[in-house]
Amino acid sequence: MKKLFTHCRALWCLPFLLSAGFAQAQTLTSLAISPNQPAVNIGGSTQLTATASYSDGSSNNVSSSVAWSSADPRMVSVSASGLAAGNATGTVAITAAYQGQTATTAISSSMANIQWSGPLTITQGGTYSGNWKSTNPQTPAVTIATTEPVLIQNSYITGPNDLIDDPVYGNNVTVKNVIGIGVNANVKGQPNGLFVDAQNPSLLDVENCYFENVEFGVWVRGYGGNYDGTQTVTIVNNRGRNIVGTESDGNGGYLSGETNWAWGHAIQLSSMPSVPGITIAWNEIINYPYQSLVNENISMYDAGGTSSSPAQLHDNYVQGAYPYNPVTDSYNGGGITTDGSTSDTVQTAAAFNNIYNNQVVGTVNMGIEIGSGHDNTAYNNRVVSSGLLPDGTQIPSQNVGLSLYDVYGNIQNGSMYNDNMYNNTSGWMCWALRCAWDGYRGDAYFPDDSGEYALNPSITANPITLQMEAAEYTTWQAKLSSSGVVVGPVVSSGSSSSGGGSSGGSGSGSTSTISTAAWYRVVNTNSSQCVEATGSGTANGTLVQQSTCGAAQANQEWQFQPTGSGYYRVVNRNAYNATATNVVWDVTGGPRATADQIPVQLWSYVGNTNQQWMPVALGNGAYKFVARNSSKCLDVPGASVVVSTHLQQYDCNGTGAQSYTLQQK
Repeated sequence: MKKLFTHCRALWCLPFLLSAGFAQAQTLTSLAISPNQPAVNIGGSTQLTATASYSDGSSNNVSSSVAWSSADPRMVSVSASGLAAGNATGTVAITAAYQGQTATTAISSSMANIQWSGPLTITQGGTYSGNWKSTNPQTPAVTIATTEPVLIQNSYITGPNDLIDDPVYGNNVTVKNVIGIGVNANVKGQPNGLFVDAQNPSLLDVENCYFENVEFGVWVRGYGGNYDGTQTVTIVNNRGRNIVGTESDGNGGYLSGETNWAWGHAIQLSSMPSVPGITIAWNEIINYPYQSLVNENISMYDAGGTSSSPAQLHDNYVQGAYPYNPVTDSYNGGGITTDGSTSDTVQTAAAFNNIYNNQVVGTVNMGIEIGSGHDNTAYNNRVVSSGLLPDGTQIPSQNVGLSLYDVYGNIQNGSMYNDNMYNNTSGWMCWALRCAWDGYRGDAYFPDDSGEYALNPSITANPITLQMEAAEYTTWQAKLSSSGVVVGPVVSSGSSSSGGGSSGGSGSGSTSTISTAAWYRVVNTNSSQCVEATGSGTANGTLVQQSTCGAAQANQEWQFQPTGSGYYRVVNRNAYNATATNVVWDVTGGPRATADQIPVQLWSYVGNTNQQWMPVALGNGAYKFVARNSSKCLDVPGASVVVSTHLQQYDCNGTGAQSYTLQQK
C-alpha cells in the first residue's frame, strides 16, 4: 500500500491530513470503574475495569494504564491491572487515577453465599469437604471423634462454639483451605469459639486457612504423638483477622470493660515441651482496634522443640493487639512470646524456640518477648509501632518492642537461661512519661542481660509514624511475592454477598460526588422521609429517626467529614450549631455492637468505628450507608413508612429500607 503524501511539507497539506483521519486528540472528561456493584469472596478475586470517557463521546478501557490503589489492602488489595483480591471481611475504597482524573468505588469482601449443612461429627478417617454451621452455643460445628487420619479441606465453617473441635487424645488432623468465622454465642459470659481446638493431637497441620472473630485461631493443648519429628504441629500460610476474647452480653453484644474477657490468641501451643519438628510460619494475623481483644498473637506457653530440632517460628506478619478500650485501658498482650508460670522446670518450660524473620507491627504492650524458658532465640525480626490509633490518638498502654525479661522469677529456680536476642530491628513508641527521657521510645528492655542492647539496632527516625507502619505491610506483600508464598485460602472468584455468619455488606459505587463541605438532607427512597435527630435533640443518646422533610430544618441536615479508608463521620448541623462540636451517627453500644436491630443515635465523635460510615453508591443516584464496626447498613425497620420510626443497623440486603438519596442544601 502506498503512503499518502510522503513528500508533503507545505501548509496546504494540513486540511487533507485532517480529513484523512489525523484528527486532534480528544479531551479526557471522566473516569469510571465497573462493575457498578463490585464484591469479592474472601480468598477470591474479581476484575475491575477502568473506562475513560472523552469529549467526542468515545470511551476506552484503560484498566492496565491507570494507577490502582486500595484504602486498606489488608482487607482488599488491587493489582496493577485492576484485579481485586478479597483478603478479609470488610468494605474498602478502591481508587483509579489516570491523566488527572480519579474514580473511586467501594468493594465489599465477605464469605460467599453459602448453603449450610448442620454440625458434623467425624467418626472415621478420610477427606471431608462441606459447609457446616452450628447454631447451638454448646455444640461445635465440626467434632472429630477418631484417631484415624482426617483431612478437612475446601470448606466453610461457622457457629457460636468451636468451629473445629478435636478432643480425642492422639488425633491426626489436617485442615487446608478452610474459611472459618466465629459468631456471638449470645450466652452471657461466653466468648466466641475457636477455629481449631486441638487437644493432645499426635499430628496437627493447618495450612492456607482463614479465621476471623474467634477467641483462638489455633489452640494446641498438650501432645499425644511419638516425638519422632513426623508427628508434630505445622501451622503455615494462614490468614487471621480480629481475634476476640470478649464475652457475650447475651443480647447480641459483648460485655464491656477490661475484666469481662477471656484469654485469646491467634496461635498458642501450650503444655507441649520437647516436641521436634514444630513449624509456625508465613501466617498473616491482623487485629483492628475496637474489633478485637487478643493477648499475645503467637504464644509458646511451656512449649517448644528440642536442641536438635528447635521449633521454627519464622516469616510471620503480626499487626495489632489492643486492650478493650485502647484510649484508656491498660494491657498485657502483644506480638510473639515465650510464656510460662512460676512452676516452670527445665523439663516443662518453653525451650528451644527459634523466632526469626518475623514482622510485628503496632502490637501495643510489646512486640517480641522472651519471658520464660531456656535456649530460646529471637533474631532478624522487625518490630515497629507508632503507638497511635488510626485517627492519631496516642495509646497509653504502649510499652516496649523487644523484651528479654524474667517475667515469673524463673532465673532463680533454674528454668530460665541461655536466651538470646540479636539483629532485631526495633522502632517502638512509648508515650508514658517514663519514656520521655529517650524521645518517647521503648525499643528494648533487657534487664537480665544488658549486653543485648548493643546487638539490636534501633530505627533512627523519630517518631515512628502510622505511615511507617503501613510501609511494613507493603514490605510483607513484596516478601510474599518474591518468595512465591500464597497466604490464606484460594476459592473460586465471584461477587456473592456474605452469608451464614459473615457480616460483610455487598454492593458499591463511586463516593466521589459527595462534597465534604456541603450539608445534605438524607432521604429514604422507600418512605421519602428525611433522616433527622429526634426532637431536634443535640445531647448524646438522641435517637436518629425518619420524618417528613421540612423546608429548613437543621436537625435534618448532615455533613460527611472523611475519617479515612473511604469512611465518614456524619455530623448533625443542628447539634453542631448548638454545641460547636461534631455530634454524629453512632451505633448504640460502641464498636462491639455488631448485632442486627441496634438503634442509631447521636453521640459526640470520639473516633470509634461505630461512628464511621461508608456511603456506597447503588448506581441509581442513591446510596446505602455501611457502619465500619459491623459492616451492616443504616436501615428503616421493616421498611416502615411511618413518621418517627427510629433507624437501626441491619444486614445489608439491597432493599429500599437501606437506600437513601442526598439533597444538597
